[in-house]
Amino acid sequence: MHSPDSQPVFAPSNVLAMLLVLVLWAGALLLPVPEQDWPLKVAVGLWPGAEPWVLAHEHGELDTARVRLVEINWTSAAMRAVGNRVVDAAILSLDEVLLQVRQGYPLKVIMVTDISRGADVVLVKPGIASVADLRGRRVGFEPRTAGSRLLGRALAGSGLGLLDIQPVVLNATETQEAFDNLPIDAIVCTEPWPRRLGGLRAIYDSSQKGAEVVRVLAAHVEVLEEHRAALKDLVLSHRRWAGRLREGEGTLGPVLRREGVTQEDFLRTLEKIEMPSLEQSRLWLSGQDAWLSELFQKLQEEAPGQDVPETRILTPEEVFDPSILEEMS
Repeated sequence: MHSPDSQPVFAPSNVLAMLLVLVLWAGALLLPVPEQDWPLKVAVGLWPGAEPWVLAHEHGELDTARVRLVEINWTSAAMRAVGNRVVDAAILSLDEVLLQVRQGYPLKVIMVTDISRGADVVLVKPGIASVADLRGRRVGFEPRTAGSRLLGRALAGSGLGLLDIQPVVLNATETQEAFDNLPIDAIVCTEPWPRRLGGLRAIYDSSQKGAEVVRVLAAHVEVLEEHRAALKDLVLSHRRWAGRLREGEGTLGPVLRREGVTQEDFLRTLEKIEMPSLEQSRLWLSGQDAWLSELFQKLQEEAPGQDVPETRILTPEEVFDPSILEEMS
């Protein structure tokens, strides 16, 4: 029993206070998440599909206070960096994103940056005439990446597998040194390395049916709210500068220095890379055009359970997020 001076727990004043707290709490949920003070960090490797952002940065379109490019040329390192939120986003191949998500990293694909149709290759030294000749040979590649899938498809087409070769683990920055100093017979690499390495011949590339490499902008799921405006800037600048990249017209200086090739060679490389429109990217990610979703499922069928504890098949909707593109259309 309460004393004459005690106030009931549910006195009118207490009820009003509780209602006020609930109203304020509900209102806070409706407020947009503010952009963070720190810049959006994006991992970019030495790859022509990343160069539109390099040009945008050089010409002041990407404010470093909002977007910071972080060069990571080792694909596996970029995968770990975005998965662990060391960086906020990265250019990765679709199969690399799939592997990360199946290992528990919360990544979302927010745009398709490019499709390699010949810019990813298997290079060999003189004396090797075909993929079949790789049996027992030393082949350099980076495991668990698009390069390993490309090699797997090349070998399978000749009735071989990874057990039929001698694998040599390499990353892109070691490509030149590997051919100069190691007893290596073949290497899987991407542009610009094929143009840097003289005296080598491509025996398989991503122009083969089913071997295309789709690269995407993958972001940590939390970034979609924390840096939404910066992501929109990033997406738009890629589309704008992709066209200028092909035009050249004296703007390619920073790109050519980074890639280490001539303008003529670089423009030839771009002929092997498709950079889709933002609208086409939106159609793929939303499922209105089924091509990317079908590829997503095919990638899972090719290597179910590879390096992951469970083999549950993911749906495209669990990984693709077209909302950034939809808000820009």
